[in-house]
Amino acid sequence: MLFLQKAVCIGLLFITTSSFANPTQDAKNNLVRLGMYNGDELISTGSSFPIAKDIFVTNFHVIEESKFSKEYSTKALIAVSNGMYETKEVKLLASDEEKDLAVLQILGLDKEPLTLYTDLNKSSVREELSDTVVYSIGFPSSSEMMQDGEITQSNITPTSKRGIISKFTKFTVQSHFTKKVEMIETDATVNAGNSGGPLVNKAGEVIGINDMKIVSSNIDNVYYAIRVDELISFLDKHEIDYQTNNNFLLYLALGAIALLLLLSYIFYSRKGTKNKTFILKSLTKNSQNIKLTETKQIIGRLATANICIDDDMLSKEHLSIQIKENKVLIEDLNSSNGTYIDGQKIETQKLLELKRGSELLLGSRNIVYLLK
Repeated sequence: MLFLQKAVCIGLLFITTSSFANPTQDAKNNLVRLGMYNGDELISTGSSFPIAKDIFVTNFHVIEESKFSKEYSTKALIAVSNGMYETKEVKLLASDEEKDLAVLQILGLDKEPLTLYTDLNKSSVREELSDTVVYSIGFPSSSEMMQDGEITQSNITPTSKRGIISKFTKFTVQSHFTKKVEMIETDATVNAGNSGGPLVNKAGEVIGINDMKIVSSNIDNVYYAIRVDELISFLDKHEIDYQTNNNFLLYLALGAIALLLLLSYIFYSRKGTKNKTFILKSLTKNSQNIKLTETKQIIGRLATANICIDDDMLSKEHLSIQIKENKVLIEDLNSSNGTYIDGQKIETQKLLELKRGSELLLGSRNIVYLLK
């Protein structure tokens, strides 16, 4: 019962969050802004999102300087108080310059992981997603918005930009590499500072990692995100945990099953309780009120009977009675003077249902019951 209660709580949690929450807002609430420092000087910022407890994803180019030079360090900007912010240390767990991906640990910063969408490797799914709505989430602009090293509430709060998927493509992210990376082209705005933030679908699932925009006099509103399956293969290679939409659906299904089991348990428990409210109401002085149970009871004159009634018209073992599947079943045990339901004598040694409101007579008018 305790397991079912826990399971149903999980099921209700998933059902509630999936049905009523604002997925885009949930993603925004869990993003973290990263800062690149040269000593104490903040020189640029980027975005990151959680995939597990204190584990975050961003672009490699966001933390590149701290990777290759001791003069630079990456820190998480996490709180604002009177126009000032606090920082937390960032540890680089894994990176891939060619894919422009990096995974970080921010100790002591526990955010709700975003769900990674797992089906982009299917061409049929990509076809369905063409021209669908997506949201680019992150911290727009860079250090230019920060005056005297200060960050205000307005520029430490992530924003989301709505757009549609133009196409799925691939090209080299870094000019000095030759390997092409799977990308998503959208018109969901990606500005400086958005790098490393998630591109999410309407369910709030991550389908890409915001990476770049095309800067050209002939091209406008063209932005690119690294496909999430590139990230998933990278995480699998480094054995880093993450949450996927498959896991989510599995937990939701398990929770729903647990909910059904619990409701069934409650229903049948109540049903059993209802059964125990069946009672044979005594209508004569010689009989007695009998509370029925699922265990078969013997009514008779014999002292060893479950319900002993001292009356010569009653056989030693006259009748059996029990509740089964919400029905009251009786059986005349070959009694001498017979058993009657609503004035009609019943067959011996045959199970019959006694309906509510029916009058039961044992042997004579001295022993009469009404089923309540």
